[in-house]
Amino acid sequence: MRRAEKGKAYLVGSGPGDPELLTVRAVRLLETADVVFHDDLVPDEVLGLVHRSALVASIGKRFGRPKITQAGLMSDDRIGACGVFGG
Repeated sequence: MRRAEKGKAYLVGSGPGDPELLTVRAVRLLETADVVFHDDLVPDEVLGLVHRSALVASIGKRFGRPKITQAGLMSDDRIGACGVFGG
């Protein structure tokens, strides 16, 4: 099975938000990513699949106000990121 590779970024869709409906590859990437950026629509049950040592950061926006800037995203030098987006 493919694991998240250092130096690569992956986009994973969480679909309707039920972790039972994620693909096997999506689960594997969440389990092996060093960094996971997610929007506010991804439920806690899906984020619970992320490895404990991974950096998990919400980059969701509410009312047009970003929680983190692009500069803030780029300041963490850990690579092997996985972005999870719901809805």
